[in-house]
Amino acid sequence: MKYDIPEVTEYGGLAVVRAPGSLEKDDAERIRSIMLNCLNNGNTQLALDMEAVPYINSDGLRMIQDVLRQAESLEASLALVNANSRVLRTLNITRLDTQVAVYASIDEAIRQNS
Repeated sequence: MKYDIPEVTEYGGLAVVRAPGSLEKDDAERIRSIMLNCLNNGNTQLALDMEAVPYINSDGLRMIQDVLRQAESLEASLALVNANSRVLRTLNITRLDTQVAVYASIDEAIRQNS
């Protein structure tokens, strides 16, 4: 089985991890590992690009919470960008959108974090 690898791109001081799709169990674990690696390598501003994510379940929510806790412990920040309305609704219902910054675009995240 072929897995899409999440891509990491640097925009100034912002490391953006592009989720290749679903944030279910195995995908969420791969993305968590990559994001934690970014933090452990000294990135202090991290964003998860959710443009390709059709929906988010408890595995994805837990992954975001785990990465957020680690970022906060390292005095770093985490933002979510490009989430669709279905994902935004889930973030709102779970109130995760009150814990992590949510931006409509990478450009907006860069502006807010510079």
